[in-house]
Amino acid sequence: MRIGQTSAIQFLSKIVTSAGGFLSTLYFARVVGSDTLGIYFLLLSSVGWLSVLVEAGLSPAITKRMSEGEAPAEYFQVGLGVITVGTGVITCLLLLFSKQVTDYITHPYSTYFLVILVISGTAMTTVRSGLSGTRNVHISGILTSIQSVARIILQVAAVSIGLGLSGLVFGWVLSSLAVAAVGFVYLVIKFEVLPSPSQVNTRERLVSIYSFAKYSWLGSLKSKTNNYADILILGLFVPSNLIGVYAIAWNIASFLTILGSAIEATLFPEFSQLENKDDYTEIANLLERSLQYTGLFVIPGLFGGILLGDRILRLYGSDFVVGFEVLVLLIVAVLIYDYQKQLTGVLQGINRPDIDFRVNGTFIISNIILNFILIQQIGWRGAAIATVLSSGISLAYAYYAVSKILTVNIPVKEIGVQIGASIIMAITVFFLEAVETTHRVIDHNASVVFGLVLIGATIYMGTLIIISDETRQTIFDNLPINQPRW
Repeated sequence: MRIGQTSAIQFLSKIVTSAGGFLSTLYFARVVGSDTLGIYFLLLSSVGWLSVLVEAGLSPAITKRMSEGEAPAEYFQVGLGVITVGTGVITCLLLLFSKQVTDYITHPYSTYFLVILVISGTAMTTVRSGLSGTRNVHISGILTSIQSVARIILQVAAVSIGLGLSGLVFGWVLSSLAVAAVGFVYLVIKFEVLPSPSQVNTRERLVSIYSFAKYSWLGSLKSKTNNYADILILGLFVPSNLIGVYAIAWNIASFLTILGSAIEATLFPEFSQLENKDDYTEIANLLERSLQYTGLFVIPGLFGGILLGDRILRLYGSDFVVGFEVLVLLIVAVLIYDYQKQLTGVLQGINRPDIDFRVNGTFIISNIILNFILIQQIGWRGAAIATVLSSGISLAYAYYAVSKILTVNIPVKEIGVQIGASIIMAITVFFLEAVETTHRVIDHNASVVFGLVLIGATIYMGTLIIISDETRQTIFDNLPINQPRW
């Protein structure tokens, strides 16, 4: 399967996941309100950081070692065993400090919720690492979509009968465990023969995994810092309703990163394989292509967020509109961070976790320090500003680090074309929104939002296909059927 098609499958799976998440969160916001959502997202943020302690960088290390082709089944077995032990240790610590956990999250069942969320989350993550390591990224993407659909169905059903926060948590847990089980069975079949514990060279595999994980754990921490640090720190200073608003703004911004994430997930094993062949020229070419398409959706999304952000937030309820400035800032942050992820993905793929470690450390330290300073100084909006600044700092460092190893060709022309198409789209959307605001032609916010988004997306992609030969040919090259050249 071609890299572009694998990325497309990843992208489509993330579209399903994100679209379903958007609609379900919209429903939850209207039914349970920002307070309950704030507690729910605080739980997920806590689990995100606890999972770093459980995995300690093992997931990317498992993917890396398995993708190298030597004894993948053994690496998966050893990694799974270590993660299982780590999960047990974290569970014991949560139960030991149950009172402090409850005081922080402000829900009587906080500890028990965290325990089952950690167990189900690590199970899902480990299986996905195994699938990526065997170059079955598309299967991982499909299972992620299935998990998302199952989670949404379970959560909506639970919330609709009044289970509230408990329903949200158990929907997440049950769907994750079910999909992890399916993925595990697929891996066992893929391996054909699983070596018995006595046949596994456990010590050698552990040393090999550790040699990568000792650096890659910071990459996992970087991801969690970007997704959750601001919410965790906000939990110390602001009420849960503002945490709920911030989390909704973050979810909307994150929706725009699905293509960049799909590209990164697809190229990591490819970079790893090319590094084993010392084919750094092709690695540089793939990096340029990834940078070319990373901003394909985030760039127009930024223009759209500025023009329609308040209307989009109003879909969740009137109390969410206060998050408009935060939403725009977070879209800027994810745009910067998406480019940075492509660069650090190369560092991991070419077996330079030591450099990736330093880049990630820069992001984490700057993000946490800036969050503490800015939230205390200017309030909850400071968290969004901190994310923008720390993403910019780490992008600059990542570019410097990668350019010392590879020739980094920035596709300025194609990025400029995307900006140009976004401007054309924005002018059209601005005019149509102004007409609606003045004359109340439709006078229904949801219809206006979805209509303008659809029109804007059509104009943007149509303009891009017309003015960009590169984008047009890439789309046709990766269709499952033969297409004529224009």
